[in-house]
Amino acid sequence: MATLDLDNDLEESSNILLQGSSFLMNYGWYFVGLGIFYLIFKEKINKLLDEWYEKREQSKYDAKYHKNPDLAKARLDGLEAARMRMQEEINKKAVEAEIKKKELEEKKRLEKLSKSIYNEGNRLGGASTSKNTYKSDYNPLMNDSGSRYKPPKRSCCKKGGGCG
Repeated sequence: MATLDLDNDLEESSNILLQGSSFLMNYGWYFVGLGIFYLIFKEKINKLLDEWYEKREQSKYDAKYHKNPDLAKARLDGLEAARMRMQEEINKKAVEAEIKKKELEEKKRLEKLSKSIYNEGNRLGGASTSKNTYKSDYNPLMNDSGSRYKPPKRSCCKKGGGCG
């Protein structure tokens, strides 16, 4: 009895596999073609679907607020109030940033002033504190004359004479 059930199950599963494989053999190329078509036109299809969804939502929105103008006015008033709150927050942050910037500038100025007091200030005619003692146009890779390196002219002959 148990072996008959097992044989029946094997026969049914093999029958299902045969039907599935024959279906794929007959219609498989259609699925491959549809897949390639989708890959090629995926962006256009998605764009069209997005436009359709947006149009549908817009028509729902228009129908809802056309029937009830008080609801539309309340929504617009809410949007305006939200914009005002955001603008107030931005103005508040701008004032705080300006105050912080002024405090930082004042701190830098005081720091510079205290440095100049401790370093006895700058003296006229004294040694400069800058570390760059070279000329401003000095380049150690250039010759003394300051001209550029020019390679010798190449010719087809070894010693530069006329080959002809």
